[in-house]
Amino acid sequence: MPGSPHHRPPPGLAADVKPPGLLTKLLALAVGGVVLLLAFFFSMVLLLVLVGAGIILFAWFWWRTRALRRAMREAQEGAAAAAGEGPGGATFGRSGTAAKEGVVIEGEAVEVVDGDDGRRR
Repeated sequence: MPGSPHHRPPPGLAADVKPPGLLTKLLALAVGGVVLLLAFFFSMVLLLVLVGAGIILFAWFWWRTRALRRAMREAQEGAAAAAGEGPGGATFGRSGTAAKEGVVIEGEAVEVVDGDDGRRR
């Protein structure tokens, strides 16, 4: 029991601890604020370094693959010219209209069967 004469506080703790004063509370608040501010600044610097490294890595990769992209673009244009394709990949015949073979036009088809005579429309 705390009020008994045989009660001793745990080792390392003083028996009569005073609550912190106003100056101690203000100092703790100021130190805590400075620590939070430093942590925020450190995280911003780390974020900027990571974003900068990402931009540099992307630019390096883009620069290293430019010849490959050029070769792919030229091969695609050469194949389109050899097949007689126009803009958008549409194949044109001699008359200038889209050829019937190999052209897919997006759309929907519905088959309607009359119930009376079985004709399709």
